[in-house]
Amino acid sequence: GPVFGASDGSDHRQRAAFPRHYGFHATLKAPFELAEGVDETHLKAALERFCEQHRPVDLPGLGVQQVQERFLALTCRRHDALQDLAFAVVSDFESYRAPLSASDRARRKPEQLSTVERMNLDRFGYPFVGEAFAFHMTLSGSAEPSFLAFLEDLFAQTVNRPERLDYLGLF
Repeated sequence: GPVFGASDGSDHRQRAAFPRHYGFHATLKAPFELAEGVDETHLKAALERFCEQHRPVDLPGLGVQQVQERFLALTCRRHDALQDLAFAVVSDFESYRAPLSASDRARRKPEQLSTVERMNLDRFGYPFVGEAFAFHMTLSGSAEPSFLAFLEDLFAQTVNRPERLDYLGLF
């Protein structure tokens, strides 16, 4: 039968439109403007050095979860190796990031963040780093229960072993 049962799939395509716009990915360091005096060549070389110095990390317990009652994502159990790698990416590339503009800071709605998240925003340009980081790969802009069930079933059939995070990309 059709992948989406009785539906023609358009509902599911609509729910996945938001993450599809950005491509399927997991962000370890939020997008940033380059600091003055730094160009893309410097950043690429730094990423190559970083990758040579770090080992791949397994992503155990990969599955679909509702995140902050707003969207659905592929997530994994929190563990030290992943948290350490994510924070190393954030901190090691901090010298390449220009300070946040006032409008970029305001866009993050600092008044709605916890004290730690506001401190992260001011120090690293993004609130959800360090202990506030949660690995996720966004699957939908909607957390509707029927779509959650569909995605849980889909990924239960395809992600049945730990995956490995063994490549980092620069976008």
